[in-house]
Amino acid sequence: MPLTLQQLAPRLTQPAVRALAWLIGAPDLLDEADPRFGAQLVGDAWYAQALAQATPWLLELDRQPQALLDFLAARPTRRLGLHAESLLAFWLRQRPGVELLARNLAVREQKRTLGEFDFIFREPDAGASVHWELAVKFYLQQAEIEGLAGYVGPNEKDTLAAKTQRVFGRQLGLGETQAGRMALAEIGAPAARAQAFIKGWLFYPRGERAALVAGVNPRHARGWWLRAMPGWEGALGPDRRYAILPRLAWLAWPWIAGEGDVLDRAGLAGTVARQIDGGALLVAEMTLEEGAWRECARGFVVPPGWGAAASL
Repeated sequence: MPLTLQQLAPRLTQPAVRALAWLIGAPDLLDEADPRFGAQLVGDAWYAQALAQATPWLLELDRQPQALLDFLAARPTRRLGLHAESLLAFWLRQRPGVELLARNLAVREQKRTLGEFDFIFREPDAGASVHWELAVKFYLQQAEIEGLAGYVGPNEKDTLAAKTQRVFGRQLGLGETQAGRMALAEIGAPAARAQAFIKGWLFYPRGERAALVAGVNPRHARGWWLRAMPGWEGALGPDRRYAILPRLAWLAWPWIAGEGDVLDRAGLAGTVARQIDGGALLVAEMTLEEGAWRECARGFVVPPGWGAAASL
């Protein structure tokens, strides 16, 4: 039987390889059964099959990760989306029979840039090329706001509703424009099939029952969020340890840390108090397994006034 993502990830010791395994095998954020999205999503069944095919390669890559580490080092970035793009590009270059034709292919009309194709590639034995739009997003639900608009980014500048509108309303249709067709023809990929590769996590107020919103994949990755009000840490378990994850580590699930990298509940509260003015912090809850601290859940701690703008 193929390993599931939950079974495979703890066997991978390299954070970058675990992040890549998660990127390949995690479920979509959006629901394939929703007519707004389903026909253009890559889909969970495809991800599961791709992960099964990639598992031997991922295990070997974990033993000898230098090629991946060098690939990432040659493309340094502080942006999580660009980091995910590099991971996906590395995998596409390694997939047997896949020909990666273009990455971030700009579409221009005269002197104006209309957009860009994230990935254009040709699969084994496939007649048409494939256009993938990648998005890896983290959203916190504000239950008082209905629908996908209630999922708000940690920086409050984005929502799941706005992101789906951009991807499905504009980016996936880029190949249907005259300029887009010309750009595809220039790389020998006319009429590329457009699909959305949308991964991420949705976070819900800790201690509250989360209602499923239409359009969200029932199998999506989920966590909790708390507002950093006085005594907020009391909502956390006293017997666990915690780690604040740097942004480029958000994909490396489950996070694995050494003894010196974890905090008890009081230590976490103090660290959050010193750092929270810089914005929302992603916290991994850790349990001790086979001598190592491993993430068992995750959540955001946000500033006291977080979300006020989105509620207006």
